[in-house]
Amino acid sequence: MQKFILKSIVFVSPFIILYLILPCFYAIDQGDLFRTGYFQREDDYRVQFQRDFQKPLYYQAISSIDTCKKSNYSVLVIGDSFSEMDNISYANYLGENDSISVLFYDVRVKLLSDSPVEILYALVNGDFFDEFSIDYVVLESVERAFINRANRNLNNQVLVKDIVQVEKRQPKKLKKNVQLNNAIIKYFVAAVLRKYIEGSVFGVYCFKSTKPVFTSKHENDILVFFMDIKSLPLNSEFTEVSKLNDVLNHLSGLVDEKGSKLIVLPAPDKYTVYYDYIINKDKYPQPVFCDILKSLEKHYIYIKSDEILKNAVSSGITDVYFADDTHWSPVGAKLIAEAIRSAIKQQ
Repeated sequence: MQKFILKSIVFVSPFIILYLILPCFYAIDQGDLFRTGYFQREDDYRVQFQRDFQKPLYYQAISSIDTCKKSNYSVLVIGDSFSEMDNISYANYLGENDSISVLFYDVRVKLLSDSPVEILYALVNGDFFDEFSIDYVVLESVERAFINRANRNLNNQVLVKDIVQVEKRQPKKLKKNVQLNNAIIKYFVAAVLRKYIEGSVFGVYCFKSTKPVFTSKHENDILVFFMDIKSLPLNSEFTEVSKLNDVLNHLSGLVDEKGSKLIVLPAPDKYTVYYDYIINKDKYPQPVFCDILKSLEKHYIYIKSDEILKNAVSSGITDVYFADDTHWSPVGAKLIAEAIRSAIKQQ
């Protein structure tokens, strides 16, 4: 019996040791690409943005306001995770300006879907713009999902009374035990695969850059979400982008009738912004979604976000996007906020 127990201890001890030491290496609580791609943690990287993470909120979330009171706002922001970034959101930097009041349609209002296009149609079809005076509507969507989000049901209607009762969002608790149990194998498998194969490992591509574009330890690594690549065929079709533009033009007309102006903000995929710096990029398609959309006739205000962010990178500005994440950093968010502010001033 003692020999059996001893052999069992010898057999399981490596797994126990790995389980205990893995949190020292695996990025459980860092950027989404570090987590899903099972990269080594880098605790010092985000320290440089700490001041921005601690900023007060300069916008109002629609889930927290009294919808029974008629209010006026300069800007209504409707978007996805690129907008839902709390203190470091471009909406928050936009609201720092005393002359611009920002109302944000936050994810705590669970009415329809994750499609900003569908949500705006529902608000326009309802009585929202009769109850709230909005000067500009910023409609944001990540590049890889924009076309699909405009192909959904655009005839829904939401009334103001429907958004009175909302759920209070609770902080997400990471299930560390479950993650670590999976990560014990995946972390080491990913480390090996990245050395011997070129392509996606657990949904994350790791490209080498021709120049340092981040201030992380791996300054020449460009991490990209696999959907940035997978969505390229659809997003490269002129017809599909034209259909999206038609939807946006139609939506702009409806917003105009409500006394507001539509501002369209594509959030470029990280792959798009850093494509020019990828070594051996000829093996991968060039993203053309933003180029096609810019070429089309528009009845709305268009933010050339890809040009803004690409120009920043080419001028030597680092960390326009987070090195460990799919989203832009406070550096990129501030550039976007300034572009929106400038667009408003020009009207």
